Order: sequence, then C-alpha cells, then structure tokens
Amino acid sequence: MIFSTVKKLIFVVLAALCAFPAAAADHLFVVGDATWGQWSLDRTSVMLRDGENPDIFRYTGYLLADKEFKFLTETSWDRTEYRSASADPYILGEGSLIVCNSNANDNKFKVRESANYDIVCNLAEMKISVTKAEFQSAQVYHNVLYLVGDATPGRWMLGEALPLAQSPSDPFIFSARVSLSPGKFKIATNCYGGYNEQKFYFRDPSDSSRVSEDSTDDRQWTIDSEGVYNVTVNLSDKSISIVALSDATALGPVKSWRTEGHTLFVEAEYGTLELTLFNDMVVKVFTRPAGMTEGERRSISVCASPVGTPDVSESDVAVTLSTPALRVDVAKVDGRISFRDPSGRLVLREREASTTAPVRDGPHSKAWATPLSTAAATTASASTTMVPSST
Repeated sequence: MIFSTVKKLIFVVLAALCAFPAAAADHLFVVGDATWGQWSLDRTSVMLRDGENPDIFRYTGYLLADKEFKFLTETSWDRTEYRSASADPYILGEGSLIVCNSNANDNKFKVRESANYDIVCNLAEMKISVTKAEFQSAQVYHNVLYLVGDATPGRWMLGEALPLAQSPSDPFIFSARVSLSPGKFKIATNCYGGYNEQKFYFRDPSDSSRVSEDSTDDRQWTIDSEGVYNVTVNLSDKSISIVALSDATALGPVKSWRTEGHTLFVEAEYGTLELTLFNDMVVKVFTRPAGMTEGERRSISVCASPVGTPDVSESDVAVTLSTPALRVDVAKVDGRISFRDPSGRLVLREREASTTAPVRDGPHSKAWATPLSTAAATTASASTTMVPSST
C-alpha cells in the first residue's frame, strides 16, 4: 500500500515538472520580446494547426535577433508551456521542446538574425523547426485576422470572432466568405486574447475602404443588410473590400477531399461539403460555410443503394461519389453538386440562386434544378427550393 502511494506521488511530481510531454494542445501561441507583441498575452501570435496532423502548429513571422520567445497553450501565465529543451537558446533548424507547468527550466529560444521565420512545432514528437522564411520583403506579424462585432454571429465575443484566412501567395492578404447582419464590426488579431491590449484594425476616418491602426473613436465598419459577404483585407496597402454576394450558395473552388467511413468530406475555399450514405437508402448533403462550427441542417436527399463503402474518384472537373444506383458530382470550379443515375443521366443539379431574391432564411439555402421527368425518387426539406429545368 505504501509502495503504491509512493509511486503515485512520484508520478505527480514528474508530471508537474518538465520531463514528459503532455497531450497535444488545442492552441499554441508565440510570446516573447522577439515577437511584435512582446510579452503581452493579448498580443501573442496565433499559430495555425496543421490540417492533417493536430499535433503540428505553424507560424510565419518576424523575430528580433537576440530576443526571447517561447510557446503558450493558453493566453494566460502559469499554464502549460512549451520551451527549449536546451540550455543554449539559439536555434536555426531543428531543435527539441519540453513541456512545463511551472517556472522550472524556463528556457526560451532565440535567433541570431532579425528576419521572418517559419516556425513548426510538433508536440507529439516534441520537436521544433525554425528556418528563415522565403518571404523577406517586409515584416510579417499575423497569420490570421478576425472579424468581431454585433454584425457577426458571435457579436462582441472574441472567442467566437470570424477568422479571415491568410492568402497562400501573399502573407498580407486575408479573406473569407462570412455571414453578416445589420450592425458593426472591427478587426482583431487574436480571438483567444482579451480586449485590454488587443491589437485591432479600425476603419480609416477619411476612407471606409481602408484600415487603420488609429483607435481614435473606435471607428468600425457598418453592415446595413443581412447576407453573405466576401471580406478581403490587405495589410500591405491598408485596404479592405466588403462585397455582398447575390449568390451565397457556392462554396467556391474545391481544395481537397477525404473519406471517413460512409462520408465524403470536400474542402472548398469557402466551406465544407459532407456527402454521407445515410439510412441504407439515402445520400444527404450538408454544407458548412467557413466560419460556421456546425453544418447546415437543411439537406437534399436522393434514394441510393444500400450503405457500403463509397467509391470516390477525381477527374479534371469533379470529385465524384458513386454507388451502384447513384453518382454525385462536386464541381471543382465552384463546389456545386449534381446527381446522376448510373447511366450518367442527370437527376438533380444545383443551380445558381436568384440574383434578386433577398437572403431571409440564412445564407446557406441551396437552389436546385431538376429535369421534368425523373425516374429516381427525390425528397427535399421545406427550405430547399426545387424547380424544373430543361435538359
């Protein structure tokens, strides 16, 4: 009994120190006087989680030479941190991490040259990579921006702010297709921090198509009508574009796809499609636009073959889920869907929404066109528009 108790105490002590890696964190932030935000918790740099490996986080940004940085899992002190496993703080290339829950071994990292760096942390392997970034034309600070305000679904809760994704070709351009309501918003740089020292971008006092770091009067952008908007921010030329969309249904160009069980997930520029073989005889399609945590509940259902592993293929124009009784094509150009029978005959297709119809039931309703004569049985919820078209 005593021996068992001693073993438990030893385990607790070791866990409190820095000897063993913890499970992968939900978030990771860069903090330190080597970064633009210095030691401010509200101005930590948000690292982005890898889309395929949840244990890997990435950040590209400017680091000052001979200054310190380390990694936090929360925007709070005295919580789990990832630090240098080496007493030598300087790093260029590969290194090792330790995970700490105390002030013990508060070893930080440094670089010898001020520059933009690509930082990759693998929390499963406790490895870090710090290499000079290819882009060095200007100092990069942010890898993501956020819209916050009562025009957004999360209103003024920073934790529910809408993310603007960084362009893969230009680190100063951020964009997203978002649902906005009448109200106002401004742009935050860290949705996990607080308001006290948060860095915001505000509406320029002389030109609403420009952003400013001047916080005078807390100037915000105003949205007059509910709908879906393309929002693009360019921090290089300090511009912002807010374009209302007449067609809010398309999720944009297809970027990637994967299968999990009986479901095909298609990642598009502005959201995700989930195509699932359902209830033995039905294929259902759920859309989840970017910025939304749950898929749209409205769906279109088409009778299909009994549930089995879906056959998924890719061509130059579409990603296709096939069963013996049905073929579902997702167009690569815009993410639109069409249903065909095994012979290739069109059963149902998604069409562009009316450019004059107001958005009332939310931005994700889908419009469909179907031939006048259809052999396959189709069903749709009351919120899904079914209209005939010629073939």
